[in-house]
Amino acid sequence: MASDSPIISLKNVSKEYQVGDFEVTALDDVSLEVTSGEFIIILGPSGSGKTTLLNVIGGLDSPTDGTVVVNGNEIQNLKDKELTEFRRHNIGFIFQFFNLLPTLSAEENIALVDELTSDEELKPQDMIDAVGLLERKDHFPSQLSGGEQQRIAIARALVKNTPIMLCDEPTGELDFETGIKILKLLRRLNKEYKKTFLIVTHNAALAPIADRVIKLRSGKITDDERNENPIDPENVSW
Repeated sequence: MASDSPIISLKNVSKEYQVGDFEVTALDDVSLEVTSGEFIIILGPSGSGKTTLLNVIGGLDSPTDGTVVVNGNEIQNLKDKELTEFRRHNIGFIFQFFNLLPTLSAEENIALVDELTSDEELKPQDMIDAVGLLERKDHFPSQLSGGEQQRIAIARALVKNTPIMLCDEPTGELDFETGIKILKLLRRLNKEYKKTFLIVTHNAALAPIADRVIKLRSGKITDDERNENPIDPENVSW
């Protein structure tokens, strides 16, 4: 169950980009609170601001206006070095593309992040076991399927032992069956490790698995609904 304390708070956040002679508004006066332990699906068409929202929360991008507080850190005005430190201790990222280093084994890809973050609670081998790939720990990315690579990428994000997991189209490059397995894994890890998950997707069929569904269009939140009875990912079809 999610606690009552907000772990993420955005107030009147806007993000504008200059594209040639044009100014593009990616986020338009967005306000949002997320409580610890929530499993949230963020829906919207391409260009709706979904990825920008994740990037602002994760400190990969700074808002043009507004306030962003994540796990007690007000981050909108932090310098690059401060943002790096913030991400190291607060944010785990899972992307559509796995971004594994091809010359390192599965375990070595995870261990590299573990060494950088110096967290002593979670070990690379424990995380490989958590995603069900202990027997593949010595394999290189080229020897793993797409689903296996994504599971290693998830283990790599988890080993940081951060309270927040930001996932940008984590099943976008996977077939239906593998995608369902990944979603089941994310939901299980959310429950077992009590981590807050924000998952960006364009696939509306995934909405029923979430505790909460946030919809964006043209940089604005158009809907924010809670699911009283989220369904198991294995019951989703698209």
